[in-house]
Amino acid sequence: MSDGFDTGVVHPARRYNYWLGGKDNFAADRESGDLLARSYPAAWAVARKTT
Repeated sequence: MSDGFDTGVVHPARRYNYWLGGKDNFAADRESGDLLARSYPAAWAVARKTT
């Protein structure tokens, strides 16, 4: 059992943090966020509007 976490595994909360301009995310979260936003361009706006 591991005590840490894998920064290479995307987590929706960290991806959301990235979209909001936060600093608590990793490369995998940012890459996933960018890919998702390419498929659904309104993702950034929706994330920011719901805060």
